[in-house]
Amino acid sequence: STNGEAFQGGLAGAPHGAVWVTDHQTGGRGRRGRTWFSPPGVGLYLSVLLRPALAPTAAPPLTLACAVAVAEALERTLDLSPAVKWPNDLLLEGRKCCGILLEMNAEPERIGFIVAGVGLNVRRTVLPSEVADTAIALESVTDAPLQRPQLLANLLRALGRWVDRYVTEGMAPVRAAWRERAAFLGEPVTIFAPNGELHGVAEDVDDTGALQVRDAAGTLHPVLAGDVSLRPRT
Repeated sequence: STNGEAFQGGLAGAPHGAVWVTDHQTGGRGRRGRTWFSPPGVGLYLSVLLRPALAPTAAPPLTLACAVAVAEALERTLDLSPAVKWPNDLLLEGRKCCGILLEMNAEPERIGFIVAGVGLNVRRTVLPSEVADTAIALESVTDAPLQRPQLLANLLRALGRWVDRYVTEGMAPVRAAWRERAAFLGEPVTIFAPNGELHGVAEDVDDTGALQVRDAAGTLHPVLAGDVSLRPRT
């Protein structure tokens, strides 16, 4: 796992902006302990070490900033129009092409470091049965072979730019860019959380990065990242 390697690098004092990238992972992972399918030669798997001057409570919106950055890199490099699915996925044609995982080392008053991991499906391959219907590769949309080094360079530039914007300008530019690309915003959704399901309309994200869902009774629920899975309601 590049996230695991980067986390150890953070503990050893690696600097802000250090990058770990690999052709494949034997222990790739996603949110909530899931495995991230990372075979050789088909994806882009990387982690960036961040040491932002932020309080730990300000860290969650960085996931949204990273999602915007990856979307922007795909837009500029490949002329694609991915949607960002709260809190950490990118979709093409309604299927997942990218996942983002942030992990933090912090004390109560300060962030030690944050590891921002990105897994991007680039080349067509045979997918595991559990994700075959929900995942998609970039080349399935572009119908042309892609150069992973160029994509990596553009992605890293965008990540650096959007992390810096969030640290210096706050949530406003991140929220605006996220809204432009948001999947399911203004639509009925179902939130699957450990304490049960929530049905409502996804309205916005707040300054903490929480998704705001309004139920049928008109109550607005802030839903925190890491606790839920989100699906369109059918």
